[in-house]
This record gives sequence, C-alpha cells and structure tokens, in this order.
Amino acid sequence: MYCQNCGAENPSAPAECVNCQQPLGCVVYVQQKISGLAIASFVLGLAGPFTNGVCALIGLPLGIVALVQINRSQGKLDGKGFAIAGIVISAVMIAVCVVMIIMCIPVIRAIQSLSLGPSASP
Repeated sequence: MYCQNCGAENPSAPAECVNCQQPLGCVVYVQQKISGLAIASFVLGLAGPFTNGVCALIGLPLGIVALVQINRSQGKLDGKGFAIAGIVISAVMIAVCVVMIIMCIPVIRAIQSLSLGPSASP
C-alpha cells in the first residue's frame, strides 16, 4: 500500500506511513509502471552483437539512468531487473567487441604487410 502524501510503500495495514508518519486513511493501491528506459537498455544490450557493439554503447548509459530513476521513484517505477540486466549485458557486449577489435589488429597488419610486401619482378 502506498502513502497518498509521499508515495512511499508501506507494509500491510499500518496506521501511519513509515516514511512521513501521516495517517493512512483510505488505502490506495497503485500499479507500478515499468521503466521504459530499463526495457530499452535491455533490448539494446541484446542487440549489441548484431550491431558491433553500437547498441550496447547506448544501452549501458540508459540502464544506469533507468536504475537511478527507479531507485528515486519511491516504488512508483518498476523494472530494476531489466535495468540491471541491460547494464550487465551491455557491458559484456562492449567488452567482447573491444576484445574482438584487439584480436583483429594483428590479422589486419599481417594482411597489409602481405599486400604491400616486395612485388615479384619478371
């Protein structure tokens, strides 16, 4: 149950709000809204491998912002799991892309040295 005064979530049937100590006259149940940023972060993190990490670069800050908003919402926003999953998946995808780029550098240099090497003369 949520306080009409401050919006804080309270345990079942208390006489007053645990946050602002105002009497809880009429009980109002509010359905929590799932954060759109959290869902976007999760989806962009999953799309990271298909976009060479570009979506993951967007998903990571979105997940962080969503997590901060959820924590500050006093129970009005839900989706903490989506936000955390979006942060973790995006970070892993970014790390994988960085490792792949590092692994490709020697291959690219080897290919360049073969194509720019001494040419055979007839």
